[in-house]
Amino acid sequence: MNKIQVTKWKENGSETKADGLIRVNTNKPEYGGLMLVQTSFEVSNGFINKKNRVAFINGEVEALESLISEAGLKNGDDYCAKVGPHKIVTIEKVQSEVGKELGYSEKINPKTNEVLSKEGEPIYRKTLLVAEGSDLHDTFLTHDIEPYVSEGASDFIKEESEAEGKVVKTI
Repeated sequence: MNKIQVTKWKENGSETKADGLIRVNTNKPEYGGLMLVQTSFEVSNGFINKKNRVAFINGEVEALESLISEAGLKNGDDYCAKVGPHKIVTIEKVQSEVGKELGYSEKINPKTNEVLSKEGEPIYRKTLLVAEGSDLHDTFLTHDIEPYVSEGASDFIKEESEAEGKVVKTI
């Protein structure tokens, strides 16, 4: 399993504590978050991708400071080596499954900034830090490659030819 690295927050005007390891919540200053990053290599159809998974431990600043102090955490440390075996999992769901659950954000294509969808419904994702023995595991959804058209709508689609000879589908 790849190293889960304790990561210092970048300077962006937000208040930080514990030598930059805790970002303080601007709305509730008694709460904050510790950022962890895991680099992973994923091979799909013989093509390798390097990805960074990011997870956050959120809670009261006092509790986060105690964790950092007791485990002796510093920027760049391997969280698992100091605290115990953990993993970062990614969970993806379509919008209707997410409901009012907190912590999900839209899945974005990094090259086009387009929200990805499955069968026309936006995909939402979140990452979690869990103990190594947890039954939670990665749950990825395959996104639409082309715009989704439901089976029932196919009866209402007709093809029209443009002057340039291209075929355009309209509803």
